[in-house]
Parts: sequence; C-alpha cells; structure tokens
Amino acid sequence: MLQRGRMTNLVTMSVDKVPPLLEALREGTRATHERIESVTAMRCLLAPDLSSGEYVTILRAMHAFRSAMQVHLAPHLPHISENTEPNLGILTALAEDLAWFGSALPPPYDGSLCLADAKAALGALYVVEGSALGGRVIGRAVAQSLGVSPGRGGSFFCGPTADAARQRWLAFCATLKRAGEGLNQEGVTCVVAGADATFCYLERLLAGGPAYTTQRCPREHERSVKTSSSVRALAIAQAI
Repeated sequence: MLQRGRMTNLVTMSVDKVPPLLEALREGTRATHERIESVTAMRCLLAPDLSSGEYVTILRAMHAFRSAMQVHLAPHLPHISENTEPNLGILTALAEDLAWFGSALPPPYDGSLCLADAKAALGALYVVEGSALGGRVIGRAVAQSLGVSPGRGGSFFCGPTADAARQRWLAFCATLKRAGEGLNQEGVTCVVAGADATFCYLERLLAGGPAYTTQRCPREHERSVKTSSSVRALAIAQAI
C-alpha cells in the first residue's frame, strides 16, 4: 500500500504546504479509501492481463460517476472558486472509449447521491480531482495491457484530459487552502462528509450493480495485483 507521506510529496508540488483542510479530508476519508482499494474492479485495473470486459466495467462506472458529478457540481462551482471550471471533455472521452469497445452508455444518473451545499460539493470535488490525478498512473498501465490510446479506447485515461490532471490538482489544492481559511470546525466537517459520501457513491459503482457487471480477476493473479500493482494503483485513491 502506498505510504501517505510519499504521496503527499507528489500531489502538493508547487504548493507552499499541505492545506489543513486537505489533511482533514485525507484523515476523514481514510476508511473509504481502504474499502475502494479492495473492490475487485480496482485490483484488476492495473493487472498485466486486464481483460477488455474488466476495463469496460471501469469505464461504465466512471461515466456514471462523472455524470453524477456534473449534475451535482455545476450549481456549486461558482461558489467554490471563480477559477474552478468543469472538465467538460471527460464525459465525451468516456463515451468515445465505451463506443470503441462496443458498449452502450450506462443508465442515466439515479439521484442517489446527496450533496446539500457548496461545502459538500467542495468535498466531492476533492474526490473528482484526486481520482483524475491517479488516472495518469492507470493510463500507462492500460496502454501496456490493452494497447489503448487516445481515440482507440484510451481517451479517458490516456488523452489530454488526463494530461491536464496535475495542473487541475495543484489549482484545487490552492482552492482548498483558501476555502479552509474561512471555515470553522462545523464547515470542515461538512466538506469531509461530502467527500466521504462521494467516495461511497463511487465505491458502489465500482463494486457493481444491475447496470455494472463486474468481471472478476482470475484467482491466479489476484495476489500479484494486490501486492506489486496495488502500490501503484493507489495513486488512484491515496492521491486524493
């Protein structure tokens, strides 16, 4: 498992120090991070023999997740930061990748996530921007295992939206720092609760459901995914 101190160095480059709100988010969502690590789909994702079916499962879950985030975050972004803008190319990239593999889009967002206000939305944005940063690690892995590339099934993980993730993360860290300076403990609790609820929603999508048939990793390589690959995989979760 990736050490949090090591990941801190990666995600806070060019930021004076780790914002206290970021520390609160890390600690407050630690348990959910650990549960997401154990989801079979996530363990499969960086395996060298990842199948296209396993990959499509992840793409469908991420499309559903990003669709929900678009619904919830759009009304709150102006209240979070004037410099925070939605990453509009994400859903297009995911739709292109699903079409490349002959998969239909997942069902429309079902409204099961509740983000009541801008503070909760800020917590959700922490999950969104952090997972995008971890996606850069995934992009290198799936390019090797499946041979995907931008326009050929890898637009989401390997395309321009992934390349921009680091700068978006650094900008978000600065937003967190500014926001944290104006929050009391109750406000911090609301931000962390929004992040944790968003993580739980993503966990449900990744774990599979009626619309998300999760392919299981073959037992013979489960250990290797858990040990060698999961160290890199949790750039996905530990980055955030």
